[in-house]
Amino acid sequence: MELRYYQKDAIADTYSYLREHPDKNPVIVLPTGAGKTPVLTSISRDAIKWGRRVMIVSHRKELLQQQFNTSLNFDDLKGKVGIYSSGLDQRDTDHPIIIGGVQSVYRRADEFGSFDLLIIDEAHLIPDNEGSMYQQLIAVMRDINPSIKILGLTATPYRTDGGYIYGEGRMFDDISYEIDVPTLIDGGFLCPLQSKSGLEKSCIKVDGVAKRAGDWKLDELGERATEDGMVRSAIADIIERTQGRKKVLVFSVNLAHGEEIERELCRRGVRAVSVSGDNIFRDEIIADFKTNPQTRFLVNCNLLTIGFDYPEIDCVVLLRPTCSAGLYYQMVGRGLRIHPAKDDCLILDYGGNIRRHGPINRVRVSSSGNPGRRDVETYTKQCPMCHEVVPSGTTKCYGMLGDEVCGHVFRTEKQEVSHNTQAAEDDILGPPRIEDKKVNRIKYAVHEKVKDDGEVSRTMRVDYYYSIIEKVSEWICIEHTGWAAQKAERWWRDRTNGPYPADCEDAVERALAGELKEPKAIRIKYATKYPEIVGYGFEEVAG
Repeated sequence: MELRYYQKDAIADTYSYLREHPDKNPVIVLPTGAGKTPVLTSISRDAIKWGRRVMIVSHRKELLQQQFNTSLNFDDLKGKVGIYSSGLDQRDTDHPIIIGGVQSVYRRADEFGSFDLLIIDEAHLIPDNEGSMYQQLIAVMRDINPSIKILGLTATPYRTDGGYIYGEGRMFDDISYEIDVPTLIDGGFLCPLQSKSGLEKSCIKVDGVAKRAGDWKLDELGERATEDGMVRSAIADIIERTQGRKKVLVFSVNLAHGEEIERELCRRGVRAVSVSGDNIFRDEIIADFKTNPQTRFLVNCNLLTIGFDYPEIDCVVLLRPTCSAGLYYQMVGRGLRIHPAKDDCLILDYGGNIRRHGPINRVRVSSSGNPGRRDVETYTKQCPMCHEVVPSGTTKCYGMLGDEVCGHVFRTEKQEVSHNTQAAEDDILGPPRIEDKKVNRIKYAVHEKVKDDGEVSRTMRVDYYYSIIEKVSEWICIEHTGWAAQKAERWWRDRTNGPYPADCEDAVERALAGELKEPKAIRIKYATKYPEIVGYGFEEVAG
């Protein structure tokens, strides 16, 4: 199995973190669809080569089977990987690598012997509760081997019901590697997204709905979602907007809401099926959705948020409001996988989730797991022409990842009262947002990108972190020619009087050796698809 460049980076950075912090436990953050399973399999493979023993834990039998199947791609792992899961009716205990369902292994953790590494997939599901299955499993495994390392993998480093999973006093100490959705979309590894809000009359109103465990109570929310012809109105809008979409995944509030959605779709001549956790025929229903071209809609009630990997999904409908940033991301993430049959994935939001949480690559999370901004409702706005959800500060209809959609120009408050045409035009086209950030740390790595013609473009990637996880990156074209090479040489000369590097590996090695003068602050311009670094401050920054 050939790993992608960022999967290799995730492994290398994690090994570096463990060497530098031998007493700490990190988490790897890879977006949905980026391929976590090959990463955890490769790490497990390395571990047993070094004479270590590994347990990989997850909560869904589909994930366990997927992890086992991936191990079959490595000849040197055959016969060395076992599964312990009552759901899969397998109970292996003696292999160097055990893939276990947490529900099955936590009660019998003391019967497996000693492990050197515990890898937890979908690590955001670990409750902040000492009595949980995960916590009980970890406690027993630490009793057997106090030196055991714990590694998490997740698409979202925050729980669906509250707070980050890393940091002081939490299960994981820090993020050892992270890559964002826009970078992977740009590289062709994830699918581009469109996002639109439903018509106002079709959107589920949450005012007055009580909350439980940090989210709205589903029984009250279900009543709100089905009252006054809400489903009929929403389905009419959805059918119109999904013309040309082949596979549509719908998230409902509860079982009754999902069944009404299915009935209304079928009443209008659209073939749809619905599933829930209680449906004993759910595997057959999901198989029909995947294999029958006539079955375009699959409606589910909080079932297919994790472990449902069907790349052909080209539309996700959020007919379920949620306070949980994690649940919001997991629902949208079902459409991120690439497939030759689709150009993009349409996200239709009838629950106000995009406005509530913001773009999926910039979700704000508070300690309670709820959106961390008081002004979150003004974080985005809706285009009156095409209903695209766009960042609140934009002056033209651009999508959440920066691509122009319909080109509608938003009239600003200043323009509305202005009688000076030129001044109004200047305001609409006004200067891009500029921010100065104090740099906390800098990471250097060789970056390889495969072009459409198969040629590999190599650069030195430089990541400037201005918080624990927030960063901005630039790519220094050490091995290029022309203008890109001239720009790279100026960048290098600003930081050292030493000789120009022979290649990207040489540049990274010398940067890591401390040869380069490093900026204490950077100036970032937000004007295009990605933020651009337009200035460097090499002096100490106050505060």
